[in-house]
Parts: sequence; C-alpha cells; structure tokens
Amino acid sequence: MRWRSGRSRSSACWTSRNSSSRSTYGVVPMLPSEDRVDHLRAARKTDRLQDLLEDMAQVVAWGHLRAAGRRGAAGPDDLMAFGRDPRWQAPLLDLARQRARASQLDHAQFVEALRMQGGAKGARVSG
Repeated sequence: MRWRSGRSRSSACWTSRNSSSRSTYGVVPMLPSEDRVDHLRAARKTDRLQDLLEDMAQVVAWGHLRAAGRRGAAGPDDLMAFGRDPRWQAPLLDLARQRARASQLDHAQFVEALRMQGGAKGARVSG
C-alpha cells in the first residue's frame, strides 16, 4: 500500500516531536544508511549486544503476533503454546552451538590460509 505522497508504507520511519506543539508527532522517513545497526560496535560490549539481540527478537515477535491469525497463519494462542513447548528448544540450541563451532573452525582455516598466502594487502587478520 502507498501513502498519498506515493511512499511505501513499509519504509522505515521514526517519529519526531513537533517543537511547536506538546502533542503533535510527525513521521519522518529514514534513509537506508540511517536504518542500520553498527554490529561491530555493539559486539564490543556484551551487554549492548545482548540488549540489541533482545530488542530485535521483540520486534520479530511483535510482527508475528500482529499478523497472527491472518490469512491462515497460526493464532496468538498457538504461537504462545509453541513458544512454551520445550521439545524444539534443546535441538535448536544444539544446532546453533554446532553451527557456531563450525563457523569458528571455518574462520580459523580462512585466517590460516590468508596468513600462508602472505595476507591480503591492507587486510586485518585476526584469529
């Protein structure tokens, strides 16, 4: 769907308080360069990364709950029951740990191969 201005409703926006009124808010579209998270900066502080991930999870969950029950999608009660069901949680966490270990091994092999080739000019090699 589109607004009268022709902009897509799905474009990212933030609200801005109008300084001339105490109760008026405007919606200001964000450019893609402004609609981002500095993952490297957030990863430097574990607590900030944890907050970031929790916020992102809440946004995704909100989106699912908002669409729940529409066009054949599972309803809110079904989604909450699924979330409480422990049968899928342990296998998913096991898979995530396996993939994390595999990714770390892949990274170590990549770094070693890069070192063996003398590194890439200007590249920062860590590991």
